[in-house]
Amino acid sequence: MRTILVDDEEKSVRALSTLLQRYCPEVEIIGEAGSATRAVEIIEEMKPELVFLDILMPDGTGFDVLEKCRDRSFDVIFVTAFEEHSLRAFQFSALHYLLKPLNFQDLQAAVKRFRGKISREEETERDHRIDIARKAFNHKTSENIVLSSIDGFTVVKIGEIIRCEADSNYTKVYFTNGKTFLASRNLSHFEDLLSGLFFVRTHHKHLVNLAHVKRYIKGRGGFVEMADGVQIEVSARKKDEFMEQMAGFARGV
Repeated sequence: MRTILVDDEEKSVRALSTLLQRYCPEVEIIGEAGSATRAVEIIEEMKPELVFLDILMPDGTGFDVLEKCRDRSFDVIFVTAFEEHSLRAFQFSALHYLLKPLNFQDLQAAVKRFRGKISREEETERDHRIDIARKAFNHKTSENIVLSSIDGFTVVKIGEIIRCEADSNYTKVYFTNGKTFLASRNLSHFEDLLSGLFFVRTHHKHLVNLAHVKRYIKGRGGFVEMADGVQIEVSARKKDEFMEQMAGFARGV
């Protein structure tokens, strides 16, 4: 969590920094500011995810800082000795409001709230990406693509491709009807061409269509059994990506 601390009292900055390092190790302090003016500058420069912001400073308030920042993509936890500013703080969409002197339980609760917010946003974004991919998959798998060979070309439906296998600088394409086609393009070409349509590179030699995966067999990397009965190796370094994509496919389609 890329974080900036803003407070004109050095003692308060050190106390907050110590508590964060001891009780909230997931927080990465990337900068500090001792004035409202400097706070705006460092926020614009460092683009933090989270700002711990004092309210009363000699050259302005924490509210002034927020009004002057052009980019408000970060979250704010106000830290102050004055409880009467809490209402206005939440009008500025503050994530939390901490009173000095700080205690580690309240600080952990504030950071946990931020972490939970980020997790929900990531889940929403992931669901959005899966929904887009699902719609694209359902639409585009019925579309045709052209496969070139040394003899000419052939037109096939994307959804009928079970898998693609590297063959030197060529690619052997396997179809649901049992036929194959030797395309005069390398496997990386098909990986790019079919990106976003649940075709996953499981190995440097194999690109598989998740719609035609029948089962997964555990191992260091493991194997997938395809609709044509063939078992395809999953390399150890590709395993996590394959499992993540498979989970997204199962959830989205």
